[in-house]
Amino acid sequence: MHYGDRVVYILLSLRYNARIRVKTYTDELTPLDSICSVFAGANWYEREIWDMYGVFFANHPDLRRILTDYGFDGHPFRKDFPLSGFTEVRYDDELQRVVIEPLEMTQEFHHLLQTTLFLFYRSFLTFPLPVNMAEEVKLQTAPFDARFPNQNQTRNCWQNYVDYHRCHKIKGEDYEPCDYFKRVFRSICPNAWVEKWDSQMEEGVFAAKI
Repeated sequence: MHYGDRVVYILLSLRYNARIRVKTYTDELTPLDSICSVFAGANWYEREIWDMYGVFFANHPDLRRILTDYGFDGHPFRKDFPLSGFTEVRYDDELQRVVIEPLEMTQEFHHLLQTTLFLFYRSFLTFPLPVNMAEEVKLQTAPFDARFPNQNQTRNCWQNYVDYHRCHKIKGEDYEPCDYFKRVFRSICPNAWVEKWDSQMEEGVFAAKI
């Protein structure tokens, strides 16, 4: 997995002493076809990529976490995953069992600006993007009394709100990975903005195409 939206396969031929590198593109909502039916040894590699980066492989025989614990939230090798993690796992002497508690930090988590890093790799694509990916979301003008000091923070808030609703529209209301976007925009967006956008969604006048 090459961070951004590229997945790289490196195939080694022992007979011809040669390597082939195959690059493909994906995103958080688009699965890749598993190659386990062709290369059985890719089974655990694809499980590790899913566990660490969140890339979903369709038709994998047993796609589940392989390095992290059961019930782990998030994908540790992604740049938007905090170094400290979201929870603390420790052994409680009084309860005599392992407990999982929310992590308390003295400062807020840093949020990745998707508009700068993720879009960088689009210039390497040699085929036309689908309409829903090629269309650029324009930032809705926020109230001046509620804007972030940095416009990128405002854009990050807006983009995650849009991605959340697009994810559910594409994958369905029961697709849990979509909730990641909700956790992000809920942590950085003022409540007044979210209430306003929710109202616009209900009235069908929301600024972005979902």
